[in-house]
Amino acid sequence: MEIFMDNVNAYSIAIDPVSRNLYFADAVTDSIVVMSLDIANVSKVLQVHDMNRVWELHVDAKLGKIFWSDWGQQLAGTTNYLGLIESVNLDGSGRSVLVNLTTEPHGLTTDTEGQVLYWSEASTGKVGWYNLITKKSGSVSLGFKKPNLMLGIEYYAGYVYVTDTNQNSLHKIPTVD
Repeated sequence: MEIFMDNVNAYSIAIDPVSRNLYFADAVTDSIVVMSLDIANVSKVLQVHDMNRVWELHVDAKLGKIFWSDWGQQLAGTTNYLGLIESVNLDGSGRSVLVNLTTEPHGLTTDTEGQVLYWSEASTGKVGWYNLITKKSGSVSLGFKKPNLMLGIEYYAGYVYVTDTNQNSLHKIPTVD
């Protein structure tokens, strides 16, 4: 084992296998950092700030985007957060809020060919989606009867696979058209 980079408070990481860059959200500097997997100790801080509680970074090299889920600020008088899903180009330009939520978005994945972003909502039993072309969004409820904790999510061949740690299960969900 080796320490790849010291003195960071990285919560979520993502790798772009095409450029061989590693991206991470740094809670101390409130930024996204990109570093080469090939050249040790070479990194660049992308000028992406004002993040609150980033849970997941997802890099889609074909789309040229970094996506992240952010629980944002806690809503007054509740246990809920004002969740956001944002994106930025791989060079840090073109930041955009894609979705505002009153839930806790967690895991992220993309259908690159269909240009649809999917996310798991940590405590609602829903999978959300956002079409990057039409800008339409929605969610699908999985209809759980007891509280759940959906964290991991991955897209593959027309299905979204989601982990649920409270149900001790994996779910396979057909995607939207």
